[in-house]
Amino acid sequence: MAQVLAIDEAYPLPLLPGMLEKFPSEVKPAMWWPKRAATAAPSRTEEDNGWSAEKEREMAEVARVVKERDTAEYVRLSKLVLNCNRVMAVAGPILMGAATVGSALGGSATVVGVVAGALACIVNSFSHGGQVGMVFEMYRNNAGFYRLLDESLSSSLGKPPAEREHADLVETRVALQLGRSISSLRNLPTSSKDPKEFGSRLF
Repeated sequence: MAQVLAIDEAYPLPLLPGMLEKFPSEVKPAMWWPKRAATAAPSRTEEDNGWSAEKEREMAEVARVVKERDTAEYVRLSKLVLNCNRVMAVAGPILMGAATVGSALGGSATVVGVVAGALACIVNSFSHGGQVGMVFEMYRNNAGFYRLLDESLSSSLGKPPAEREHADLVETRVALQLGRSISSLRNLPTSSKDPKEFGSRLF
């Protein structure tokens, strides 16, 4: 039930009262999973499931890079596309109004009306044909994907090693999700010193 409610909150159906805002005041990653409960600090036990201090530092660094770079980048792109969508949503009707007024006045104002009408058609075509709103949702969903990966890693590292998945399984899964090889993932803590290095190689 918690998963269903989380999905409903992230993607409300148009028939329900709480619809997705077309122009939200704050852009956040889409979160289609239930909130995780806080976990206790990890404690060492005899069964470490392949986890070592070095492996934990490696995964913690991967989670940091994903959070600070990948998630932040897609939130930034979401805001950029949202602002473009806002401008086009305002510019379209204004240009169409100017075209109507120019055509009604006649004379030299007709030229202004024709130019404004052409610009209105271009703006509306780009806004609807380019699916700018869908691009915004795509970037928001990508940010949510990396947010989920960061939360999953952080939650796993917050558990005692005996309660985690085997370290090799976690490492392989994270490498597949980020589109990296195992060796490339292990080198990420070193290569992340480059500010242009992102965690993912997929998007």
